[in-house]
Amino acid sequence: MPKIDIAAVPERQGAFYPPPFNAACGERVRQRLGDAGGLTDFGVNLMRLPPGNWSSQRHWHSDEDEFVYVLEGELTLIGWRRDPATRGRLRCFCEGLRRRPSHDQ
Repeated sequence: MPKIDIAAVPERQGAFYPPPFNAACGERVRQRLGDAGGLTDFGVNLMRLPPGNWSSQRHWHSDEDEFVYVLEGELTLIGWRRDPATRGRLRCFCEGLRRRPSHDQ
């Protein structure tokens, strides 16, 4: 099992969405920790969201689950309702559930 040096994992700022859909995610910074650890069946991302930024556009996965764990700060998970999540909170999304995490201020 490889030891991951988080400081050595490349950071990617912004999102792959075309304009104007990329603007809301423009300042997010993501590190693909799962890739750095050699994972192939499970993704792990470390994402930093400045105030007002979104982690993604509203989306869902039809064949996989997803979870969000808040390390620090507060964000709002937007699915069927607005759901604030603060440090230490975990939210799970079963496949097919629509949502969009954002860092509201």
